[in-house]
Amino acid sequence: MASSAIGCKRSTIACKRAVVRTAKRVFNPVAPKKNLPKTKNGLRAMRPLFCDKWLSQRPVLQSQGFFRMKIPNPYESQYYKYYIGIVLVLMALAAGLVLFGPGIKPDIDLKGGMLITVQFSQNVDQAKLATAIETVTGEKPSMRFYQSPTGHGVEIELPLKPSLDQSDAELAKVHVLQEQYDRARIAFSQGQGTQTNLDGLTKQVLDQSALTIKTATSGQLKAIDPTMAVTEAENAVADARSQYRQTLLDAVNSAVTADSVSVREVGSTLSAFFFSKTREVVLLAFLLSGIIVFIVFRSLAASFAVIFGAVADITITAGIMSLMGIPWSLATVAALLMLIGFSLDTDVMLSSRVLKRKEGTPKSRAFDAMKTGFLMNLTTVAAFGVLAAVAILLQIPTYYQIGMVATIGGIVDFVATWAGNAPLIIQYAEKKHL
Repeated sequence: MASSAIGCKRSTIACKRAVVRTAKRVFNPVAPKKNLPKTKNGLRAMRPLFCDKWLSQRPVLQSQGFFRMKIPNPYESQYYKYYIGIVLVLMALAAGLVLFGPGIKPDIDLKGGMLITVQFSQNVDQAKLATAIETVTGEKPSMRFYQSPTGHGVEIELPLKPSLDQSDAELAKVHVLQEQYDRARIAFSQGQGTQTNLDGLTKQVLDQSALTIKTATSGQLKAIDPTMAVTEAENAVADARSQYRQTLLDAVNSAVTADSVSVREVGSTLSAFFFSKTREVVLLAFLLSGIIVFIVFRSLAASFAVIFGAVADITITAGIMSLMGIPWSLATVAALLMLIGFSLDTDVMLSSRVLKRKEGTPKSRAFDAMKTGFLMNLTTVAAFGVLAAVAILLQIPTYYQIGMVATIGGIVDFVATWAGNAPLIIQYAEKKHL
């Protein structure tokens, strides 16, 4: 019995020592061979894995090299210059999706239209609702049903009524003529204009106001004063829009027992203004980013890298938006502008570490910067990912668009910065012997 107990004990000790050797190879393959402190049973410091003293012995293990997982520097590879090819391929695929694939459909903010949101608690006959709306508009509506903790709902997207859209355009011309008439009237009162010019502008205001009223309501102009004619035209367009909206709401209420109904309408003139301004803002953001980086670093290479990173972020994110069906709206434009800011932050941090500091090599400095950049992108993805999740749960389209675009952009920015920008900056630093 004694010899059997001794043999069992030796087998247990040998097994535990084998576990120790295996753990050393897994957790610290390059650790120096040092003598670890022994316990009273002759086992090395790995023994706390099998007893309650594990937590107290963990600092000892860490000091001896355990659990030190070394992440290799990807820029030490001889092929690091080709990492940028990954970014270029992703940009090409994303551009193909946007230009020749599904594309990014504009929201009503940028294309104009009407969005009716209906909240209800009972089941809805979708065919009956579509038929009721089609009776008013003459077109089949685009409907999206959804569920949220607050109940059920449907979003009904409709194009603008052609007569109302045309009347808005005619009313805009009336306002332009009104400004010209007011300037001419003031100039004539000061003795700088002619009666002929003032009479001509008066006739133009009256004729354009009459055309606007006829387009909106098929009515006739009653006023003979230009100022009163403009007011009458504005009231006619407003009444026509209000009547059309009420007709739509009556059709919805006839098919659905709604708890709440909201209507959002954007005219084609305003949507065209939004679209042109968003393009100007995005282009201006690119330009200012490049100028600021050039002033800070006095280097065309760094400025080019920043612009390249921002373009890559926007292009790849746009391609993913096309796949996911995220529309082009004011909310997504705001998120894309934030994405340019994300790109600028990581690119400036990378350029500062590699070009301004002197310790180590450019490759080691870039690798250290990548660790910081990873944490920056991780916090961005986590924060906006939570926003997107909450928006999906509560069915809030604006928050969903911002959260999803920013989350996607945070991931894309990490790839574009450290696979695209970093090789460019490292090559420039090595060429300049920085």
